Amino acid sequence: KTINVITRYVGNYYNQELTPELALALRDSLSRGQLMSKLSAVKLVQPFVEKADAFFIGHWHGMLPMLFYEHGIITSATGIELDPFWVDFSNKLNHYWDWKSSLGNADIFTLPSAGVIVNTSCEHMSDAWLDAVAPGTLVCAQSTDYQHPTHINTVNSLGEFIEKWSNFSILDCDSSKYDVYSRFTLIAIKK
Repeated sequence: KTINVITRYVGNYYNQELTPELALALRDSLSRGQLMSKLSAVKLVQPFVEKADAFFIGHWHGMLPMLFYEHGIITSATGIELDPFWVDFSNKLNHYWDWKSSLGNADIFTLPSAGVIVNTSCEHMSDAWLDAVAPGTLVCAQSTDYQHPTHINTVNSLGEFIEKWSNFSILDCDSSKYDVYSRFTLIAIKK
């Protein structure tokens, strides 16, 4: 399943002019840390969700929604993304199943009802989105300790990440160290 996702993902680049910026995005998206953290999210959420609908916040290229779909976790999903290029890219990538991405502001929005809310971009936004999660909703989230100009909300440890989730029951969590950063994953339900 994962190989099918990666080959379909790389194949989607053939429909794009490979600019230097896009080449860097491809390199970064296929880095060990990016791929392994996506697989960690799949592994942790799978025991709690089967064939649900989902909402993805800041999904970037759209590879994670496809992984969730291919692993039978979800049957349909919508997402919001700040960059119009990646909205279009993810819609083309995920054209074969019930997926739709839209351009949106990841900091100020009303979350729709969904079987699972997925935000693996917590370092890119404030924690205000947590207030928009409805009680009883399952959330899959990730953050990092990596300092980058686009990261405005990093955490130093899994424990620090969990502290932000006082209105949630934590079901599972994971901390993984990659080449230059750590990635923190948690599965939680809003109280």
